Amino acid sequence: SAELPAGPPGLTIASTVGLPRPVAFAVTVPAEIRARVGRQWKLCGLAWIAPSQRCSFTLADSIDRFLRDHPVGRFTDNTVRSMLEPLRCPRLAARAAPDSAAADSLAGACNTR
Repeated sequence: SAELPAGPPGLTIASTVGLPRPVAFAVTVPAEIRARVGRQWKLCGLAWIAPSQRCSFTLADSIDRFLRDHPVGRFTDNTVRSMLEPLRCPRLAARAAPDSAAADSLAGACNTR
């Protein structure tokens, strides 16, 4: 397995390994960090979970309504845009076919690669 990052991220990840509780990562956590735990992950709403976990995310419609009312593109502040961008993940995942533009957007916004 790959070496864990130094500092708090590595300590946090190391503290979860082998515990009898589910582990999840926010969609903003890069794939290379998730891979250091040594698991495969599936996207569940706004989090990456283990494939054996059941996904009970049901808020995609609420998030879509929020994004319609507050489109990411209308903001000029990069901090605001980067905070809103991951909210697109549930909808992108639902329509992303391999080798599609949606899959490319999913990779960029949701750290799939």
